[in-house]
Amino acid sequence: ALDPWPPEPPTFLTPFLPQFQEGILDPCLSILDQSIDHRKEPDTDLRRHNDPKYVGRVLTSTGVLEGNWSGYYYDGVSPSSWSGSVKILRQWKSSGFQPVRYGQCWVFAGVLTTVLRCLGFPARMISNFSSGHDTNTNLRLDTYYRPDGSELPCVEWFTRSDLGAKYNGWQILDATPQEQSSGVFQCGPASLVAIKEGDVDLNYECPFIFGEVNADIVTWTYDTDKQKWKKAYEDTRSVGKKISTKALGSFTRLDVTDTYKYSEGSSEERETFQKARDKLDMSSMAMSAMARPTMAMPAMDIPTLLPDPPKPRVTGKFEVKSRPEVGQDVELVLQLTNLAPAASTLTANMNAWTIVYTGKPIHEVWKDSLALTLGPQEGNPQSPDCVLVFFRVRSNRSCSLHIITYPSIALQLFSEVLILKPHFHSFFQKVRREGLI
Repeated sequence: ALDPWPPEPPTFLTPFLPQFQEGILDPCLSILDQSIDHRKEPDTDLRRHNDPKYVGRVLTSTGVLEGNWSGYYYDGVSPSSWSGSVKILRQWKSSGFQPVRYGQCWVFAGVLTTVLRCLGFPARMISNFSSGHDTNTNLRLDTYYRPDGSELPCVEWFTRSDLGAKYNGWQILDATPQEQSSGVFQCGPASLVAIKEGDVDLNYECPFIFGEVNADIVTWTYDTDKQKWKKAYEDTRSVGKKISTKALGSFTRLDVTDTYKYSEGSSEERETFQKARDKLDMSSMAMSAMARPTMAMPAMDIPTLLPDPPKPRVTGKFEVKSRPEVGQDVELVLQLTNLAPAASTLTANMNAWTIVYTGKPIHEVWKDSLALTLGPQEGNPQSPDCVLVFFRVRSNRSCSLHIITYPSIALQLFSEVLILKPHFHSFFQKVRREGLI
C-alpha cells in the first residue's frame, strides 16, 4: 500500500470551521424553526427544507443579530469585537432567540456563512467596497440638494431549477437585508450570472443586488430659475470595487470582481447597465413620485428633468493647510479654476459632515458660503481660507464630540456651475490610534 503522506508532511493552516464545532447544529436548525413561514404553516415549511432557494431566503430574514452603526455599544458587544460565529449563535439560542447585540455587515455575513455551511450548503463570504444601496429600483444612487447645498433629508452554490441551467452556480444572499421583500426584510438568492449579465427581472431581489455592485452615483441640484432638477454630477465607476473573498487554501484575498461585473468603464459594462435599466423600464419610472423629493418651498410643483449634466465650467478642491491637531481648528484652502473662456461669477456653498465608515453622514459640523469672480481660464489668485471650528456649539453638542466619535469628515462644494464629488478626510484617525484621544 502507498503511504498517502510524504516523509515530511508540510505544515497545514489551521482551518476556521465553526460549522463543525459542538453545539452549533442545534441553533442553526432553530433558525429555520423561528421563521415566519414555519410559525404560520410548519408542515409546509418542513417540506420545503430541501429547497436551497427557500432556505436561503428564510436565513436572510431571521434576526439572529441586531445591527448598530451608531458607535455606541454599551448595552452589547461592539461589532468589531466578535471573533467568530459560535458565541453569537449559542447566545442567540440560550437567550430564547433574542437578537444578539450588536453586528454590522461583516458580522452578519460571517454568521450566515457558518449557518449555510452547517446546513450543507457550499458558501463563502464576499466583501464589496463602495457598495450601493438603491432604494428606488432605478439602479442609481440619487442624492438631492437644495440650492444652498443642503441635502433633502454572502453567496452560496446551488442549481436554479426555477430559472434554468444558465443561472446555476453561485447565488448571492445579502446577510444584512436593508429593504423589505414580500413584507419581510430578506434579500436573495440572486444568481451571480444574472447579476453580471444585467438580468434584473429574475428572482430574487436582482435589481437591489445589481445596484450594490454596479449602480451609478447621480447627484441632482435644483435650478430655482427654471424650476427643474439638474443632473450636476454622475459617477459610473465608484460602486463595486475590489469585490473579494478568501482564497482557497490560504489566508489571502481573492479578487472576484470580474465574476460580478464586466470591467469598469468597458463597453460591455455600460451595455449591461443599460440592459438592466431597460428591463426595469426606467424610461417610464425615472424620477417618479417615489423617486423624487418634494422641495420644502411654497407653490413649487415637482419639476421635470434636464437629462444631461452640463460640462463643468469650474473645477475645485479643498486642501488642508497643516496637519490637524486635536483641540485646534482645521484650516482649509478652497482652490477653484475657471475652465471657460469667459469670466465666471458664482456663489460657492460649502459644508462638512462627520461620517461613519459606510459614508453615511451623521452630523453637519460646518457650513459656509462665499461669492467669487474668476477670470477666463484662471484660478482664484487669493484662495479663500475655510476654517472648521473645532469647538463650535451646535444643537447643544460640541463639534469636538462629533469629530472624536466619527473622525472621518466629508467636505462638499456646490455652486450654480459645478458640484464636486464629496471629498473625504480622516483628520483624526491617526491621532486616535496613537492613544491621544
